Amino acid sequence: WIREGRRLSTDWLAKAAIRALENALATRPSARLRLLCGAALGAYLGERPQWRERLAARFGARFDIVDDADLEERSFDVSEIR
Repeated sequence: WIREGRRLSTDWLAKAAIRALENALATRPSARLRLLCGAALGAYLGERPQWRERLAARFGARFDIVDDADLEERSFDVSEIR
């Protein structure tokens, strides 16, 4: 579905990251989760606080969105906070 060499927009990646976090929160109702973002993606999400607010209204304070210097600029990962 994504051709080799295609570069996805930051908006598309941000929506995919939020969707991944939302799906993880919905399927693991007792887990505390963290969305790790590369620098560019973290900055993009930081400019859109309404996405975080929408998730908080639906799932409460069971998640955190943080920048991770070890990830590529436009990468993300969802992991459990232990």
